[in-house]
Amino acid sequence: MRTTRAFVVVVLVAVSLGGAAEAQLSRRVALEWPAVDGEGLASLRLGLDEAQAPGLFGAPDTVAASPIGDRRLDYEVAPGVRLEVHVLAGRIHALGLSAAGSGPPVRSPQTIRGIRLGMSLSTVAERYGDPRDGRFWYPEAGIAFNVGGSADTVESILVFPPGTPAP
Repeated sequence: MRTTRAFVVVVLVAVSLGGAAEAQLSRRVALEWPAVDGEGLASLRLGLDEAQAPGLFGAPDTVAASPIGDRRLDYEVAPGVRLEVHVLAGRIHALGLSAAGSGPPVRSPQTIRGIRLGMSLSTVAERYGDPRDGRFWYPEAGIAFNVGGSADTVESILVFPPGTPAP
């Protein structure tokens, strides 16, 4: 009888945490999807209704101001790695991935030109072209790197609609 009660308690806890566990799994899986220049990142596509992000990843960890949208929904997808969903007029306008800390994350999606978080910026310049005005913002491709500031390696990737000017 005691074993049956313990099993029932475990099942009830698992069911109540199921949604949260599913969101955590979706967040980790987000790192497996490629970053497609000008189209999408982390299984999300630009232009989708903003409700798609919480539908996949649960409630955002934080909501902040966005330099290229109305607001930014932030999700921790791995320790030190943040997925940023920039929303403009109720739609996903841009998607970013950033890594905090000194070392590259254990996993990182790569762009269609093979750039991952933690790679050298010289590799970015080789594959996307030299920085313009000191920034790795490529409007024709719909992708930018290290939007938050300078570094020696890729600390962030931002995917946006082609033609979007730098903020």
